[in-house]
Amino acid sequence: MRSPVVELLKGVGLAAGFAALACSSNPPDAPIVASTPPIEPIAKPIDTVPLHGQLAFVGVDARIHLMNADGSGDTQITQGPSADPAWSPDGTRLAFVGDSGIFLMNADGSGVARLIAGGSEPAWSPDGRRIVFAMDSADTDTTRTRRIALVNVDGSGFTWLSSGTYDFSPAWSPDGRRIAFVRNGDDITPSLIYAMVPEAPYAATALTFLPPGSLCASSSPAWAPDGKVLLFWSFCAGGFPPLFNEGMGFALGNSDGTGGMTAVRSSVAQSYYSKPAWSPDGKFIAFASPGFGVPVGDEIVYIIRRDGSNAIRLSPGTRPAWRPGR
Repeated sequence: MRSPVVELLKGVGLAAGFAALACSSNPPDAPIVASTPPIEPIAKPIDTVPLHGQLAFVGVDARIHLMNADGSGDTQITQGPSADPAWSPDGTRLAFVGDSGIFLMNADGSGVARLIAGGSEPAWSPDGRRIVFAMDSADTDTTRTRRIALVNVDGSGFTWLSSGTYDFSPAWSPDGRRIAFVRNGDDITPSLIYAMVPEAPYAATALTFLPPGSLCASSSPAWAPDGKVLLFWSFCAGGFPPLFNEGMGFALGNSDGTGGMTAVRSSVAQSYYSKPAWSPDGKFIAFASPGFGVPVGDEIVYIIRRDGSNAIRLSPGTRPAWRPGR
């Protein structure tokens, strides 16, 4: 895995990255975290509204677990090292990453079968027929790239979709017409969220959510259930130019990339590596904190309201995925 420092510098551009490091109190070798210190929330119902549903997540044992949205009923469902759980649209199956590729299984952990060798970050199409994911590709003997690929749920029809040098974090729109993903930046260009169509010629367009010339690193796209809004992490969530002590975090923007963005302020730190997930009704967001490459045992799954308020600490773990329709 790339160094978090290198990722930050490449993600936000060299000059902005060094400025961010200069404003940080962390020593050079320490994990970089969002500068707003996390405040331990009170574990109580959000505004007395009961939290319904179920979450899949990766526990401290590096296995996939299920738990209720109130943090109860924690149950391990995979036996070996597992990552990146993703629910099928009907909530009956999960795709996940195992030690030799992407696998499918029933919601109770039974019926495990490998879908494809290699790959990470699977996401289902809304009709449940295809899965999009990130995969390394050996373009030459010395160069490897990571791109977005597609496969049918029976393992047939493998297709490369994107053409960047390092593309990751694909997310399928609820109407099935677009796939959002992150294209990693370099020393000059920040990481940005792109949207492409899942049919040839797979044209991709950057979604900046900022005026021309004010590009800022962004990551972790997650479509709202209605498809109208995109949730994502932004280096400039607090506005542009970024305020390094309080500007980073989750933001909401129109899913077509028009207009500005609205910061999702929370008492819990949000990082570039957080993978937020919507509740089926679009009222709540689950995510893991603090992120930035720290061991999974140091991350905690939280739930917040759509506006970032009323954080609830659930369980140690990472990569929460909210079960559809539950």
